[in-house]
Amino acid sequence: MPAGFLMPPETSVRRRVRVAVAASLIASCAATVGVRTQSAPVKMDGYPDPGSPALVVLTTAGAEPRAKLRYAVPKTYKDHMLSTISMSMAMDMAGAPMPPMDMPAMVQGTDLAITDVQPSGDIAYSVSVSSFGVDAKPGDPPAMAAMAQTLGPYLQAASDTIKSVKGMVTMSDRGIAKSIAFDTSKVTDPQLKQLMDTAAVATQSLSTVLPEEAVGVGARWETRQALASGGIQIFQKSTFEVTAIDGKTISLKVTMEQTAPSQAIDAPGMPAGAQARVQKYSGSGSGTLSIRLDSLVPTSTLTMQNTLVTEIAMGGDAQTVTNTTSLKVIIAPGK
Repeated sequence: MPAGFLMPPETSVRRRVRVAVAASLIASCAATVGVRTQSAPVKMDGYPDPGSPALVVLTTAGAEPRAKLRYAVPKTYKDHMLSTISMSMAMDMAGAPMPPMDMPAMVQGTDLAITDVQPSGDIAYSVSVSSFGVDAKPGDPPAMAAMAQTLGPYLQAASDTIKSVKGMVTMSDRGIAKSIAFDTSKVTDPQLKQLMDTAAVATQSLSTVLPEEAVGVGARWETRQALASGGIQIFQKSTFEVTAIDGKTISLKVTMEQTAPSQAIDAPGMPAGAQARVQKYSGSGSGTLSIRLDSLVPTSTLTMQNTLVTEIAMGGDAQTVTNTTSLKVIIAPGK
């Protein structure tokens, strides 16, 4: 740049673009459980503290015969899990709506293997990410196809780094996580790390938490959790209903509600000088779930919608941005 050349002052249009970028980063993180918690965790009455196990309350025991549901996974167990996440986003910035954007489906392959089973029933297992990419289809809209074409080679080139993500999880025979340790230290690219942190933490929530009491078909129970997502502390209530029991296979319906109080946002990748605060967050979802008590990998389909209202301050301006996100998550055993 020649000496004495001055950059033009940032126009309101450029500021709006930067705000839109910041809002998109926040929304894409908050869409799925992942990323880091804040240094000063937010709390909410009726929910466990961040980092604490889920609260489980049985509301209906269901029909006879009833039995206590417990995971009993063989020590020799190994499996592969496929997770597919489809997402669309819409944004309204200061009353100016932007066109909805459909993202290409992201597909993650994960290997799981039991490392120890204690007499108490506690199960320890390893988790390693084997693949992470986009699922592009011939009939995809042009914009989605172009995005998939951009992301695909990027993720393929980062495959060795992706495969370095490994973890160890210990859970009780009711699916309550007792210890979790994931290593993403070898992932240095900020955007890739954000994706992999999200995928790793989502894997931690793999097992459905089961009630202490004996249950039968028609049983209902509620779990309450404090989850970190995109630098936001979210509180989730899930209701499970047993629709069938066939030996070790339990079929369930699930509904979810999410909320978050006003709080500062600590999201990675935010533009320099940007500050963001949640004004309002709400989400809801539903789906079906089939678990085997001798397996770690469920078969499930879940749809989720959430709305995040954020105030973003940047360059002396403060704007309100509303992000609406729709998600479909499919998990299944795979080869």
